[in-house]
Amino acid sequence: MKRIARLVRSSEVDAWVVYAGSREVLRWFAAQPEPAFALAGRLEGVSIAGTNPNMPAAHAESARRLAAPPQSR
Repeated sequence: MKRIARLVRSSEVDAWVVYAGSREVLRWFAAQPEPAFALAGRLEGVSIAGTNPNMPAAHAESARRLAAPPQSR
């Protein structure tokens, strides 16, 4: 958390996108003045905008497409 806080405080940004953040990290970002958006991660119970993709379905679709013959991709 100290490294993340140091990076955030040294950066001038309009907003943050946090990818696959832990609950601790997302809570920290939610408490900051800059807006933050959580893309995946431990969103449950954290007051932060975000989305949690259906990863098992996405992984299955990716594997299906990679295994498909080239003409059907």
